[in-house]
Amino acid sequence: MSIKNLTSKVPILCLCLFLYSCIDEFTAKGIEEISDILVVDGIITNDETIITLNRSVKLNDVFVYPDYVRNAEVYVEREDGTLFGKEPSVSGHSDGRYIIKTGTLDINYRYRLKIKIEEHEYLSDYSYLIQTPEIDEIFWVKEHQGEPVVIYVSTSDPNNYRWSYQEVWEVFADYKADEVPFRCWSSASNNSGIIIGSAVRPGAERLAHPITEILPTDIKLVQVYRITVMQNAISKRAYTYFENIKKNVEVSNSIFAPIPSELRGNIICITDPRRPVIGYIDASSTTKKHFFIQRSDGAYELVPTLRCTLFEAADLEDLHGPDWRDLVPNKYVLVTEFPPYFFKYRDDGTISYYTYRECADCRSRGSAIAPEGWPNQ
Repeated sequence: MSIKNLTSKVPILCLCLFLYSCIDEFTAKGIEEISDILVVDGIITNDETIITLNRSVKLNDVFVYPDYVRNAEVYVEREDGTLFGKEPSVSGHSDGRYIIKTGTLDINYRYRLKIKIEEHEYLSDYSYLIQTPEIDEIFWVKEHQGEPVVIYVSTSDPNNYRWSYQEVWEVFADYKADEVPFRCWSSASNNSGIIIGSAVRPGAERLAHPITEILPTDIKLVQVYRITVMQNAISKRAYTYFENIKKNVEVSNSIFAPIPSELRGNIICITDPRRPVIGYIDASSTTKKHFFIQRSDGAYELVPTLRCTLFEAADLEDLHGPDWRDLVPNKYVLVTEFPPYFFKYRDDGTISYYTYRECADCRSRGSAIAPEGWPNQ
């Protein structure tokens, strides 16, 4: 969606602003900062359930690296005793994520999360699987030149929602060289964010909610950008819980930041009920939708800058001596093509230019393997 199409979305955006205005300032009663308590984040869902475990930090430690929990056993348990997550591959990633293969969950059963960390065991409440409707639409808005590109998700089904997303974008090297790949793909996801919205408020016939925003000069928008939005319908209790957590996150910019002691969810430590746990686990099917932004759509604003130096052979001889090709055989590559806006080095072809290998090898910025379903392959 381009700038000229903004007018068709005005009613939706007004509704979105109205929904934001419904949230009052949050002040925890009897607030007490607690550190080193277990923080659990995720949703039990079909196919793959991803659970993140961390420890909260003290108020004066908000700038330290996250304290991920990597030594846990994490399972999804059905109320008939069936456990999902027995595979040896279910181990903590470096970012505290545990991936559990759940397959197709039966809506006639309830499910809960089961966690074992050393001598302690944690259980969430049982939950029936909530059926999530499809995403109606994803669109973007950029009101004026130089302003961020804001990506929205919209739905008309009256539910409470939580969203997450994954991003993939094409990255090109600064220069082209025959011996290394020029076109790659980079990716990111919102592992530590809380994005929630409600379409059950009075008058909320359709909900349009901002998912993320990108600066118009960001490298993500240079060629082709794809966002995959995952949508989960959540219970009213979960929505209220995440709404309060989100207000805490907005102050500290992390779900694992200092936590008010009253923000307990539906998880308990059964081996020591006095141990506090932060987190709320719902069971919900996941719907997802892909959305592309092409360079030709007008979201990107060109900033013609190059981060890498060019050398003539004589320059490299001065730096490394006449045998520089043998002394540093993998450090430089011969440039075979320049960006179209870089006119300085266009000549009659009698001069050869070299650059650092990482400036012509896109793998320094991403993967040379194209994502499945990527256009123009």
